[in-house]
Amino acid sequence: MNDVEVISQHEPTARKEHICNLCTGPIKPGQRYERQVCKRDHVYTWKTCVHCLSDEIPAVTAAWSYGESVDYETATEWALDARRYSHDYYEQLAARRFLERSKTND
Repeated sequence: MNDVEVISQHEPTARKEHICNLCTGPIKPGQRYERQVCKRDHVYTWKTCVHCLSDEIPAVTAAWSYGESVDYETATEWALDARRYSHDYYEQLAARRFLERSKTND
């Protein structure tokens, strides 16, 4: 089970370019993003772009993986699976957009 503790969470505006930890796409200066300070085995910062947040990628990936860690590999597996097998138009659309942002080749 996911044992990540969120210590703090903010939605700042980027002053410099960052990388989304979920899709690996760029977070450009001027864009809002979610920044979490988390603790699992160690303390780390997790950044999520507004596109992954609006497509609800963290939530759908967590549900798909039964609450396990949400990371790039898990989200990519979900997106590939949803793109092929989901009967939900919006889930397929979110999966396609995620894969485009992550530049995952399949």
